[in-house]
Amino acid sequence: MTGFTSKRVLRCLAAGAFMSAALGIGNASAVPINWHLSGVTFDDGGTASGSFTFDASGAGYSNVHIVTTPGGSRNGDTYIAVCATDVPSFDGISPPDGASVLFLSSLAADQAGAPAFALNLVAGLTDSGGTIPIDFAVEASCNSPTCDLPADPTRYASGFVTTAVPEPVSGGIMLSGLGAMFALRRRRRATKKM
Repeated sequence: MTGFTSKRVLRCLAAGAFMSAALGIGNASAVPINWHLSGVTFDDGGTASGSFTFDASGAGYSNVHIVTTPGGSRNGDTYIAVCATDVPSFDGISPPDGASVLFLSSLAADQAGAPAFALNLVAGLTDSGGTIPIDFAVEASCNSPTCDLPADPTRYASGFVTTAVPEPVSGGIMLSGLGAMFALRRRRRATKKM
């Protein structure tokens, strides 16, 4: 009887692993993460809020929607694009490590004078989620068509980017396996009563 029970448990765990893989439970490294700006306040009293998606496997940034509010030195703007990703000809900051990025307010080929929002993090973004402090953020106007340097008016901010931490792989497999095991146990009890 012990061997039968052990085989059943192994089958349950295998079923749980299969269900986790099929449903994508706990597959943190393959899932892009949605990051949110948190507590971002500029030195002129304005704020920044919104979100963007980052995929550390190589796809980079997407789904950008960041809004800044007016302060003493700048009006608020809405950012929808990423330099060197959505507008590949730009040579502004957007290194592959996910630690720095330049958000743009349009897809225009010439960004001279347009608003830009640079985000520089203490550590690079990953697909693991969590909270990362912002080393500094800068909102400024682009000095050239390729937006390679900031131009006045300029304002600086600090804060965080944050997201929920995805469930670890082993936790997803364990929960799925336990669920399958309890279902089999219930079925076994039901057939014994008959």
